[in-house]
Amino acid sequence: MKKTFLFVLILGCIAPIFGQFSTQKIVTDSSEIEIIRNSVYKIWEETFKHKDSIFYSVRYINDTSLIKTQGWERKNGEYFGRWVEYSPKGIWLCTKDYDTDTWKFNDKEYPYQGLLDSMKQVADNIIIKKYGLAFFRNNIRFKFHGYTYIDRQYLGNWDEPIKIKPNTFALDYTVKLDNKHLYYGLLRIELDSIGNIIDQFDSYEVSFQGRKVLKYDKFKLTYNQAIEICKQNGLQTGKEKEFSASLIFGFSKRDLYAGEYYFMVTQKYDEKTDGDCKRNCLVTKYYNVWRINPWTSELFFNKKMKQETSWTPGCGVTGNFIELDKKQ
Repeated sequence: MKKTFLFVLILGCIAPIFGQFSTQKIVTDSSEIEIIRNSVYKIWEETFKHKDSIFYSVRYINDTSLIKTQGWERKNGEYFGRWVEYSPKGIWLCTKDYDTDTWKFNDKEYPYQGLLDSMKQVADNIIIKKYGLAFFRNNIRFKFHGYTYIDRQYLGNWDEPIKIKPNTFALDYTVKLDNKHLYYGLLRIELDSIGNIIDQFDSYEVSFQGRKVLKYDKFKLTYNQAIEICKQNGLQTGKEKEFSASLIFGFSKRDLYAGEYYFMVTQKYDEKTDGDCKRNCLVTKYYNVWRINPWTSELFFNKKMKQETSWTPGCGVTGNFIELDKKQ
């Protein structure tokens, strides 16, 4: 279909890192296009107005017929479909399928990727043994997020063509509530050179081996169901009724749902400041808080809470949510 160009805006400036840098914006009937050029790449990003899709392509500036990488993403930043990557010499490196979370790679460019894939299989089996096959198939995704090390020295990301054999592997799995709501940083497994779990439990890391697992096969909750449950229990929605909603891993022993995933929705209803925030102050924000068991869709927590932030010049420290006394 022939596109009708409405206007073109070209901006240019000098970038100290990439040399000559320029941006070009093009608006058509069906999409908005941004073209970025620097001394290394030409980046084409086309956002379609009536579709939840963005086409993203990076080419080498010395020869724009050569692709570095290209593929599709959603407007929330999630990749989908197949992404391909090439070297500056035009050598195919890899093809990733974000619909199936699988990929193919050039054995010559990725000499240790077979080892990484075997470690991923070990980690997959650990999750299946811990949570069950239904949860793994329905609520776990591996979006190629991970890291490799040798003797505690960082080598590269999971999908980089490393040239040294690693002896430590970290895999960050994505937890899926439903097809449109994926959550990162909630399930990490670290393995040594023979596939044993490296258990580093402290106040900042969650011990995978110590996780409490309830006897449910998969999440029953979806994002829309969670919001509807909260609306039925006081959540206000609308243009000026903002709220925050996310899947959480609750590992605190003080938590009512210790050691497991829960879905939390918060909505601020008041805020107070004590002191002068140019010097020292305490900002207290008051929230309505809902927590839902994603395995059963049961609302098990609906209370008023507060969160305090102490400010000194250039620094702020925010504490955990604290349940309000009945008098507050």
